[in-house]
Amino acid sequence: DLGFWPRLVFDRGFGGICFIRGLMGHEATFYIRLKANRLVELGDEEFKAGELPANDTRITLQGLSLRVVRSDKPDDDGEPWLI
Repeated sequence: DLGFWPRLVFDRGFGGICFIRGLMGHEATFYIRLKANRLVELGDEEFKAGELPANDTRITLQGLSLRVVRSDKPDDDGEPWLI
């Protein structure tokens, strides 16, 4: 037991809902890079994460309230990061 939770960082592909629920159940601080085509809810509408209207948005993903932050600078592929 470390006595604290480290901040956990995961790349795309580690964003399974059971995994996220488990981290939230332990009150862990975590960051997951999302795929741009991941469907999320904003209000009553569904959006692809890469098409959210703002760079910092509170969304719902299968009943969980999460924050998505889009980078200003694109990576080498020309696409921004979605965390």
